[in-house]
Amino acid sequence: MPSSYSPNLRIQLIASGEQANTWGDSTNANLGTVIEQAITGYQAIDVSSGDVTLTALDGVADQSRNAILQFTGSPGVARNVYCPAGVTKVYVLYNTCGSNLTLYCGSSVSHGTGVTVPTGYAYQVFCDGTNVVRVN
Repeated sequence: MPSSYSPNLRIQLIASGEQANTWGDSTNANLGTVIEQAITGYQAIDVSSGDVTLTALDGVADQSRNAILQFTGSPGVARNVYCPAGVTKVYVLYNTCGSNLTLYCGSSVSHGTGVTVPTGYAYQVFCDGTNVVRVN
C-alpha cells in the first residue's frame, strides 16, 4: 500500500514497509514543516487583486495549514478568502488590508457561514469543514 495523507493537516502517512532506509526525509518534512506550520506557522497573503482560495497541498508547505494568516494589500473593496472544505482547523486571522475580509469554507459563499474580520482586527476562528465561527 502506498503512502496516503491525513485528511486535515495533509501529513504523509508512510505505508508499512515503504521508504526503507529513506523514511527520515518524509518524517522530517512532516515534523519540521507540516506539523510546525500547523501549530506556529505564519503566512502573509496579499488580497489586493481579488478573492483568495488558500492553497492546500499534500505533504508540503501551503497557505491553509498555517496557524496565523495575515491579510495584506490595498484592495479598496471587501474580500472573501476560502479555506478548504471538509477540513477542521483553528486560525488566527489578522486583517491589515484596509478593507473587511470574510473567511469561508469551500470555494464560494454558499458553502456555509463565514466570519468577517474588520480591517485592523485579529480574530481567532474555528472551521468545522463547512462553517467558520469566531472563537470568543
